[in-house]
Amino acid sequence: MKRDPSKPSLHLSRDWLEEELVAKRRTLRDIGNECGVSGERVRQIAEKFGIVKPMKRDLIDIDWLRQERGVKHRIFADLAVEVGVSTETVTKICHYYGIAGPPRLTPEEVLAHGRDRCNKYYHRMYESSPAFRAMKKASTLRWRAANPERYNAYQREYSRRKKAGLDSEAG
Repeated sequence: MKRDPSKPSLHLSRDWLEEELVAKRRTLRDIGNECGVSGERVRQIAEKFGIVKPMKRDLIDIDWLRQERGVKHRIFADLAVEVGVSTETVTKICHYYGIAGPPRLTPEEVLAHGRDRCNKYYHRMYESSPAFRAMKKASTLRWRAANPERYNAYQREYSRRKKAGLDSEAG
């Protein structure tokens, strides 16, 4: 690919190119578009200067990620926004380093714990993610529209328990 004469010339300064690639984390294609050359040509020049573009997984503190995902059970989308990468990148990094998220519950565990553990997990997700809240609301409304008899029976039972003071969550 020949250089586009209407674009500024490619900066041959090693310091500038290293600043753009490493510190600012710009892509080869982005720098190439700015300078009127291909991303491959930028990669060749960086290689000539001995500049190695860090992998995304090297830019994220693994101990921090292990704490946030493994202990605090934060969702991939929140972590990705905080770090400045895609959700898929965070997912791949967690898989690469073997960082597990919240444990999945078996149906037996859900019944044995009275859904308490499950509810705490989903409550934490509900608080932290507007996208999760929107998804949950949409699925609830779909279920309600598809099951009017069950929904009405649930509402009657909830009202009865609330009046009798049996429901711990009721005011």
